[in-house]
Amino acid sequence: MATDKIIKEAADPAFCQRVAFLAIRMANDTAGDSPDEASSYYANRVLSGSEKVGLLVMHVIAASAAISDALDNGTAADVSDEDIEAALKDIWSARASALGYMPEEE
Repeated sequence: MATDKIIKEAADPAFCQRVAFLAIRMANDTAGDSPDEASSYYANRVLSGSEKVGLLVMHVIAASAAISDALDNGTAADVSDEDIEAALKDIWSARASALGYMPEEE
């Protein structure tokens, strides 16, 4: 894996906008409708504009071998929306925890 190539491709503005758009779409579908408090918390954070897109993009790439391989062997345009959405689903709860979600104690 050529990390320099992956990072260069990840910095593509169109790729960053795609990740942000898909995160907003997922957040819109999740906010308030999810019984999982962590998912709702993170959705609200994304919808409020508090998420740092650059870190989100890097997390999406780090969490997905398919995305890393596509960036390493091609361009950002070769990454499918489906792979981005799958990576977002995989990292959603982890990001909520990392960004301060603490479940209320009963």
